[in-house]
Amino acid sequence: MLNSHKDFCFCTLAFRKKYRELAKQLAADLETHSLGTMLVVCTDNPNDFQNLTNVFAFKKSREGVDYCYNDKRFALKKP
Repeated sequence: MLNSHKDFCFCTLAFRKKYRELAKQLAADLETHSLGTMLVVCTDNPNDFQNLTNVFAFKKSREGVDYCYNDKRFALKKP
């Protein structure tokens, strides 16, 4: 029997359309292969994820200089 409650989630950044599309693909893969696993997305456009039941998306602007590698800390703090 598959347990729908998970003690973990995945977190990612998705700034700009290309990365939002990749995050949506990750959400679809999780839905298929790890039912019940949530994806937390720190993004510039959370509306792109509103129809995905396994995604918690929240609005955030990039803060990193040049790249936003360290901005993942906001996604990790959110849940």
